[in-house]
Amino acid sequence: MKRILLIVAAVVGVVVLAGAVILYANKDRIAGYAIDRTLAAVETQITRHVPDAAERDSVKAEFSLLHKRLQEGKVSVSEVRDFAALFYMSTKDETLDSAEVGKLMERLHRLAGTPPQLDH
Repeated sequence: MKRILLIVAAVVGVVVLAGAVILYANKDRIAGYAIDRTLAAVETQITRHVPDAAERDSVKAEFSLLHKRLQEGKVSVSEVRDFAALFYMSTKDETLDSAEVGKLMERLHRLAGTPPQLDH
């Protein structure tokens, strides 16, 4: 009986160790996937609250630039994390008003490396 328990414990230990090694080896891919999913959710919510179709296209272009800059290493993960935190704080009341969208767009322009667009 003790041998069986010892063998089962050894097998479980090997499986846990193998899982940890696989996760550690793929940590960058996992983090990249999580960032991509977060940015996609943020993009969807912001474009939903932008009134003009041309502005929606502009927002999508900004997010494409942000993705590109993130892949090139020109934007740090911590900056994206701060952007996501700002988004979640803005949507705490489950709505986005124009002031919150403005703050998010200002931060998005900064992260995407584009000058902010001025309203005329």
